[in-house]
Amino acid sequence: MAIEITRTAEDKIWINGKIVVRDMNNHWVSQSELMPMEEAKLRDYLNENGLIHE
Repeated sequence: MAIEITRTAEDKIWINGKIVVRDMNNHWVSQSELMPMEEAKLRDYLNENGLIHE
């Protein structure tokens, strides 16, 4: 299954048509349930682009 990730704003990422936003605590939150493969690809994308701040 192909997974498409598009960042449309500093705090918004779309993954296969599902929106993921960064909340005020700097956490990325999906507004729809993601499939396990989508979660893994999103984590990879966030790490590769330095978007996870722990």
